[in-house]
Order: sequence, then structure tokens, then C-alpha cells
Amino acid sequence: MTDRTRTIIAIVILVVIGVVASGAAMRVLLGHVQDRLVGDEVSYAGIAKNLVAGNGYTRHGVPTTMRAPGMVLYIIPPHLAGEPPVPLLRWYAALPAILLSLAAFFIWRRIGLSVRRSFVLAIPFSIHPMILANSGLVISEALLPIVLLPWLALVLTEPHDSMWSAVAAGVLGGIAVLTRLPLIPAVIIFPPIYMLVRARKDTSGGKRLALRRAGVYVVLVVLIFLPWPIRNYAAFGEPVLTTSKAGVDLWKSNNPDATGVTVVDHTETFNPYVETIEHLPEIEMGQVAKREAMEFIRENPRRFAELAVIRQAELWKPFSRRGNLLVNAAVGLPYLFLLLAFGYLLGTAKERRGTAPILWGTVAFAILVAAPFLAYPALVRYRLPIDIAMLWAVLFVLGTAGFSRRRKEKRQPALEG
Repeated sequence: MTDRTRTIIAIVILVVIGVVASGAAMRVLLGHVQDRLVGDEVSYAGIAKNLVAGNGYTRHGVPTTMRAPGMVLYIIPPHLAGEPPVPLLRWYAALPAILLSLAAFFIWRRIGLSVRRSFVLAIPFSIHPMILANSGLVISEALLPIVLLPWLALVLTEPHDSMWSAVAAGVLGGIAVLTRLPLIPAVIIFPPIYMLVRARKDTSGGKRLALRRAGVYVVLVVLIFLPWPIRNYAAFGEPVLTTSKAGVDLWKSNNPDATGVTVVDHTETFNPYVETIEHLPEIEMGQVAKREAMEFIRENPRRFAELAVIRQAELWKPFSRRGNLLVNAAVGLPYLFLLLAFGYLLGTAKERRGTAPILWGTVAFAILVAAPFLAYPALVRYRLPIDIAMLWAVLFVLGTAGFSRRRKEKRQPALEG
């Protein structure tokens, strides 16, 4: 059987696994709400519907910045022929999760792994519970994996002297931050530093090339992202870099009654507070909330530190208070497994040539992803980029450095003889 035939078979099987896994996840996790939109989904779909109708990026008839544009733009096609049935929209939203393993397969092949090993190492991206938990939801976390995985592969594993990878990573990085705005620190800060650190021992002009690659990367991320703040300025007459929602989110987590637990703060303090300021225009509402939150932080630094610790615990926790056993398996067991595997691989990195930068890079990326949630509301699903990065790093080390050192030990006597 040729590699081409093996590749075709692998693609078909991976697609089938993705469809079955996503369908099962929607059936179990969404249950009776499969045929209607809930929570944040209503906002994303509503803005997309307004865009198609020619009413602009609006919510309730007025311009809005409440939702990042990535997912909104992604779900425009099914709205072009009218408002789509919710089950159809959910399957369309599930496509990134369904196709994620295919992306992983072709990335592994590019790295140089065999068809068989690439297939095996692609399957975890089809069945990882944290990814499946967001499959079919009309929110940014459903789209993010298919953008983030190639970005991670380009940044972490491509040769540090490759200019094309810096260009491709810059484009994907810009799309990533437009999909999930809190990723701005991780996407903008981490790759340039990583590129420069990897080239620090290069004495053949690699440092200058790394500096150019870092510059190209940052410029492309900014160029892809720039239309969003420009649009905001045109719509509101003042600069809004990310979203007006940032101000009210900051207040949600930093006020005299805040507990640090987002679910509690949203229902018990945030909703009543919004009723007192909802008469204000969206931008002014965010500014008022931000001023009050910053005042609380300045006057209560110790309480802010306590809340920051609680928020990080909420982000990293391996369980969900509101979830059943299946939900807790999605947020907990794979995460704990990856943490243990990552710790082992980190401890043996010196014996695995070329893997130490991948592991330390993943740690740095995780820290930058988690950093905004020192001040802002934290939910387990916001940890999705970290879970994807850890899964990628562990599989990369296993796939490229071998599954066991015993093979080397077995071959050694033969070589000596």
C-alpha cells in the first residue's frame, strides 16, 4: 500500500471520528438546547445576522464591540441564505473541531513523521474532551482550536531561520486575537521572544535573521488586527482597542462584593449592577465600570491579590461546580493527564534532543494566556488555548523523540558489536 493510499484512508477515518465525536458531544452536553441558541451564542448569531442584512456590526440596532469579530465573521456563510436552523448552525460551528485532527495530521506529516504515526498522533485532537466540550457551540472557543494549532506548530517547531513560517504565523496570530481578544499578550509577546531566544547561540547571522522574523511577525499580527480598533474608532468616535466589555468584565471581578468565582459574581453582583448602568451607551458603560473597578483595586490591593489567586484557581481547576460527571471528565481528567505527562517530559528534556525549547515555550505561552485572568473573570473554558498547547507539546515530544528510550538501549549493543 502506497503512502498516498494510506493518507486517503487516514483522512477518511479522521473525518469520521471527528463527526461521531462532535455529534456525541453535542448530544450529551447540549441535550435539550441543541435546537436553540443560549447565552453568548445569541449575541454572536445576532451580530452575524445584522451584518448579512446590511445593518453593520450592531446589537439591538446600535454599533457594538461586545463580541470579537472572529466567530461572527466565521458564521456569516450559513446566514447568507437566511436565518439557518440552529442544528445546522451548530454543525457548521463544529466543523473546526471536526477538521482539527486533519490539520494535526498534515502538520505531523510536514514535520516528517510517517503516515501511520501522524494518524495516531492526530486522533487525540478529535477526542480531547476539552475541545469536544466546545464543539458545536456558537462561541469563539469553537473556532479557536483550528487557528491556534497551526499557529503553535509554526511558532514552536518550524526552523528558527524560516521566514515563511514567521509570515504564516503572523497571519494566524492576527486571526487568533480577533477570535479571542484576551490572547493579545500571549500572541504578540511570546513568539518574537521565542524566536530571538532560539537564535541566541547562532553565530552565522541567525540573530539578525531572527530579529527580522520577529519584526515581520509582529507587523503582520498588527496589520490583521488593526481593522478592528479602526472600525471601533469610526463607530464610536474614540479609541477602543479591544472591546467595551473589558470595562464591565473588570468590574465583575473587582468590586466590594466580588468573590472571584465568575459564576457567582455574574448572577449575584454583576446582573444587578448592570441594571443601574444599562441606560448608558455601550462605550460609556464600559468606561464607568472600569473607573469603579480601578478605584476598588487601588483602595483594596490586598483584596485584589486574594481575588487574583481565586481567579487563577478557577482557571486551572480540574473540575466544574455546575457540571455532571461527563463535564468534569472534560475539564479535569485529560488536563491532569497532560500535566503529569508534561512534567515527566520536562524532567527528561535534556535526554530528548531539541524538545527543551518546545516545553519551555509552552510553559511561557501558558503563563501569558493565564495572565489576564489575574484581573478578569476566569472560567475553565478560557483555559482551552493552554490545553491545546500542552497536548501539542506532549505529542510532539512523543512523536519525534520516540516512545521509549529502551529502543536506543536495545540498538546500542548491536552498534558496539
